[in-house]
Amino acid sequence: MSRRATVRAGAFSLLGLVVTAAVGFLLSLIVARGLGAAGAGAFYQAVALGTLLLYLTVFGADTGLLRGVAARLATSRTAQVAGQLRVGLLPPTAAATLAGAVLFAAAGPVAERLFDGVDDRASTGPALVRLVAVSLPFFVLGFTVLHGAVRGFGSLAPLVWTWQVGMALARLAVVAVAALGFGSLTWAVLGWAAPAVPVALVALVALGRRLRAAERSAGVGRADRVAEPVAAREFWSFAAPRGAASLFEIGITWTDVLLLGLLRPSADVGVYAVLSRFVTTGTLAVQAGRTAISARLADAFARGDRSAVAELYGTAGTLVTMLSWPIYLSLAVFARPLLEIFGPGFGRGASALSIISVAALYLTAFGNVSAVLLMGGRSRWTAVNTATALVVNVGLNLVLIPTHGIVGAAVAWAAAMAVDTTMGWVQVRFLLGLRVARGPFLAVAGLALLVFGAGGLLVRHLVTGSPAELGTLVLLGGFYLAALWPLRERLGLDEETAGSTRGHPPSGRAT
Repeated sequence: MSRRATVRAGAFSLLGLVVTAAVGFLLSLIVARGLGAAGAGAFYQAVALGTLLLYLTVFGADTGLLRGVAARLATSRTAQVAGQLRVGLLPPTAAATLAGAVLFAAAGPVAERLFDGVDDRASTGPALVRLVAVSLPFFVLGFTVLHGAVRGFGSLAPLVWTWQVGMALARLAVVAVAALGFGSLTWAVLGWAAPAVPVALVALVALGRRLRAAERSAGVGRADRVAEPVAAREFWSFAAPRGAASLFEIGITWTDVLLLGLLRPSADVGVYAVLSRFVTTGTLAVQAGRTAISARLADAFARGDRSAVAELYGTAGTLVTMLSWPIYLSLAVFARPLLEIFGPGFGRGASALSIISVAALYLTAFGNVSAVLLMGGRSRWTAVNTATALVVNVGLNLVLIPTHGIVGAAVAWAAAMAVDTTMGWVQVRFLLGLRVARGPFLAVAGLALLVFGAGGLLVRHLVTGSPAELGTLVLLGGFYLAALWPLRERLGLDEETAGSTRGHPPSGRAT
């Protein structure tokens, strides 16, 4: 397995994620500036509702399809792929349609509980809930196809260009007009929800093309497709625990927003939602690494090639650290000037942002442990990990939010991340027995701490004024890149075919 191929796939995935993150940052800025802290809080409460329902109704089908399709292609079972797609796509789409119908009917009572402080709540709140309800089936279908089925064929392009770039830019355009041009919360939420419809249609076209191409390559016709008698049971026995884990994982991110809305003023929700977008933006490298290696991990596990698994895990972990630690260190050190960009009152979230950013350094230090566990078939382990973390998160939120507000929510989130990461690493290291070289990680982590940690604190001490402080981040980034260049060979990023030296061929599927 080529390290260069893994890095190249990660870089392509990162391209889409960078666009998504940049647009997400601009979206947060536009919503905060156009709607104020209270309006931003209501906007992100609607987003939280839609996101939680998305993961609830998908319930792991995306990961199940990714693993199932990749494994069947790797073991010459192409005739079984079409049946696997039916098993993985129909139930979540049906569940989302049903959930959307129920939510639409209950829009009034739901809005009454969620949108305290929204202007004209009696009409605006239910409209926001109904927009989420109508868009839900399309989001679920597009998400399941692009994040799961299409990636199982070894293709990242539809995910990057359709979901991460196309939908993000469409959202930005509509929300910008709604928030800045009209100051309309309803139209802003419509701008977030509406792109789900064309995305779902494009996703289905992309999936059909890849299925036909794979079947032609394997000489499989429609009449040759095989329906596996136990396909549904095997699929959901893997996917359902992952679905629970995904729901718990996304719940750790979004339940804070909903609980703050129930326990604190709407303005607190807006501030916390904005700073949490900073933190999730920092997960770009983690997501890129997971996206790049998941199909390859499924391939390696299917072939029983543990050396390839360890190499993929180690290489992706170094890449994650190299890209994410500068982001999180910058967020921790420059929290206040970064938040003040969003307007008056947002700077009070600086302590919370610093707390979560430091916790994220710990999370990323251990690489993509969840990807290794999932592609190795240990979805139940990840479900236990994230369930435990969610219990910690909700429990601490209920205790800390009433007295400490957004700082309490940040402590709860940080504790949940630490629990989930520690449990996952122990399982990968001691239960799966995977060992990776830590030298490249230590080199990258030490460099990031020196440049963005020590260097950033020095800048904060010497330079005053938010624009000047933030301007020095460009200079620190230049030093970091210059220092990384001599280390490229030690990090394994300058090797053409590391996999060939270990006696196994690279995957033949495109990325």
